[in-house]
Amino acid sequence: MRRPSEETIKRRKKAGAAKAEKPAKKSWRARRKERRGVKLKESFDWSAALAYLKKRLKLMFVLFLLVLVLVGPFFAWQYIRPNSSLFSINRVHITWKNDLHYLDVDEVKVSIGQALEFENFLTVNVGELQEKLQANPWVKEASVKRKWYNELEVEITEEEPVAQWNDQLVDLEGNLFKPKNIDEFDFIAIESNYKNRAKIVQKALEINAALNRVGLHLSRLKFDEREAWTILLKEDVRLLFGTEGFDEKFALFIDKYPEQLQRDFSRISQINFHYNNSSFAITHKKAEEIE
Repeated sequence: MRRPSEETIKRRKKAGAAKAEKPAKKSWRARRKERRGVKLKESFDWSAALAYLKKRLKLMFVLFLLVLVLVGPFFAWQYIRPNSSLFSINRVHITWKNDLHYLDVDEVKVSIGQALEFENFLTVNVGELQEKLQANPWVKEASVKRKWYNELEVEITEEEPVAQWNDQLVDLEGNLFKPKNIDEFDFIAIESNYKNRAKIVQKALEINAALNRVGLHLSRLKFDEREAWTILLKEDVRLLFGTEGFDEKFALFIDKYPEQLQRDFSRISQINFHYNNSSFAITHKKAEEIE
C-alpha cells in the first residue's frame, strides 16, 4: 500500500487541529441570548465560598473566647457580688399559713433581714434561710422560694400546741418543741414516755372535754411505764385508775360526780378506782388542808 506523502500528512493534521479547536455547538437558547446581548453567568463556586465562611467563623470564635476569658470574670463578679444592685432582693413576701397566736412577727422579719444582709437574688442560700426560720421553736414549717428576678416568697406555719409533754410542748400530731417561755402557758400537762404521743394527747383532750361538761378541769395527766392512768384536777383532787379498765372507771366517775361527789368535793384529796369498775375509795383532806 502506498504511503501518503509528508505534505498530505501535514494537511490532515492541520485539518484535525482546526476541527478540535472548533467551539462546541451552542443551544438555541444560548444563541438567542447572545443575539439579544445577554451575557451568560459563570457557575457559582460554592465550595470556595463555604471554605471562606468557615475560615471567618473560626476567627470570630477565637476572638469571642479571647474576650470572654479577659472580660468575662469582671462582669460575672458584677452580677454575683454581695449587695450587687443588678440582682438585689427588693421584696420579701411573707405568708402565714395559719392564724398567729405565739410567733413574734418582728423577730421573724429581723431573722430574714440578717440572713439577706450580704446576699443578693443569686447568692442567697434559700435552704439555709429556711433552716434558720425553722430553728425558731414556734415555726412548725417554713418554705423559701425565689421569684424572678428580685423577690423572695416565704411561707411560715406556726406551731399549735395543745398540751405540755414533760418539759416540752406538743401538738395534735405528737410533735414536740420547746420555746423559751414555756412556763408562761397554762396547757394541760402530760407526764409520759409513751412512744405514740399523738394517741395520749388525743386521750387527754377527750378527758378534759368530759370533765368540763361536769364543771371540772384537767390539770395533769400521767401515763407511766406500767400504763397506769393518774389524773390531777385543777380542783386539787387526784384520781387513780390503775392499768386496766380506764374508760369504764372514768365513765363511772363522770356519772357519780354530780349526785354523790360534787357536794363535798372540796373535802376530797384522792379517789382510787384500782379495785374494780363499779366502786371507788375516797380519801379526804386533813382539816388543815381544807380552805
